[in-house]
Amino acid sequence: MPTYWKSLPQRMFLLALFALIAGCTTAPTAPPVSVEGAWSSWPAGTVANPAGPLDFVLTESNDSVSGTGTWATQTYQVSGRYVKPGISLIFVSQGDTIQRFEGKVLGGEMIGADVTAQGVAGQAINYYRR
Repeated sequence: MPTYWKSLPQRMFLLALFALIAGCTTAPTAPPVSVEGAWSSWPAGTVANPAGPLDFVLTESNDSVSGTGTWATQTYQVSGRYVKPGISLIFVSQGDTIQRFEGKVLGGEMIGADVTAQGVAGQAINYYRR
């Protein structure tokens, strides 16, 4: 019997091993989603309080985002960058920066991170798609 036939079980084992390893590798992730649309600091179903949520609407152009938002009686201008999946937002009201936000878009339905709000650093906050 030729030598290469003796190594056939070894070849079959290696082939099966390579197939198993290839099957266990992670699949490529889905492309990041757009952040265009309405967002809120309250998840759906939250019981209202007098202050209300911070709501905003974003538009997206390349890696720039902009929009407007409201909280209680204040209106905000929102600007920033979306370098997928990272996002940075600046909320400005009447010329004063109210909040700087650095985070990540999580699954297209939530943006989460720490914020600096009126000089107070490290507050965890999430924004939810409406």
